[in-house]
Amino acid sequence: MNSYQTDYLSVWKTAFAQFLGWGEEQILSWAKLGLEDLAIPGIVLNKPPLYYVARELVWSQPYCEKFSQAERDELIGVVLDVLSMKHTLRVFPPGYDFDKTRNTLKTLLESEPAARRALGRQKKLFRQVSEERYVRVWRETLRHLLGWSDARISRNLIPLKKKFRRRFSDMIRKEPVVWIADLLIPPALQKRLGTTETKSLKEKLVAAIENGNFMWSEDESYDWQRARDRVHALLARYDVNGGS
Repeated sequence: MNSYQTDYLSVWKTAFAQFLGWGEEQILSWAKLGLEDLAIPGIVLNKPPLYYVARELVWSQPYCEKFSQAERDELIGVVLDVLSMKHTLRVFPPGYDFDKTRNTLKTLLESEPAARRALGRQKKLFRQVSEERYVRVWRETLRHLLGWSDARISRNLIPLKKKFRRRFSDMIRKEPVVWIADLLIPPALQKRLGTTETKSLKEKLVAAIENGNFMWSEDESYDWQRARDRVHALLARYDVNGGS
């Protein structure tokens, strides 16, 4: 076997025995197809080995069919976090507490209500983490590109944060900077351009900020000075001073 096959099978043998009580014969039978895929040069599985264990744990629950596909996927993610201790584990580290993990999984998966409560907590946490990220990006963008004070930023973000909580499912589909692009355009210019051209300018501003890097807001080395230069150059094309 190649190194990928060895690594995956090692984790699967331990995990399926520990968490599902499978014997080696059952594990090898289940793993056969995945191991065959890993034997093809250049082929790797898209998910870490414990993902497949989490999936089997969820699918094996008698209430699983009562969940939508999206809910099943979310529950698999919750179980994976428990198994992997929120890390991308490809081996079990020394001292891994199998008893504690089994007890946590037993509580989490013991019934449909328990699993739904776990999903509810996960969704609440996701909303909280998402809001923290959006507010952080909004603050950094307004501070670096407009030079606003913290007090001014806080005042302007009050209605935006309320909107985020009210329309979370809609706003989360777009990156944070999309929702503050209009603040980068002087009101007089927006009035002169009209709705259609202002929308087009906002899209160009977002592109100028991202600069081809979709993960720019997580990049600690992001160059704000160059971003300012790109934004100012773009606004200059619309003769901001003349239009104010």
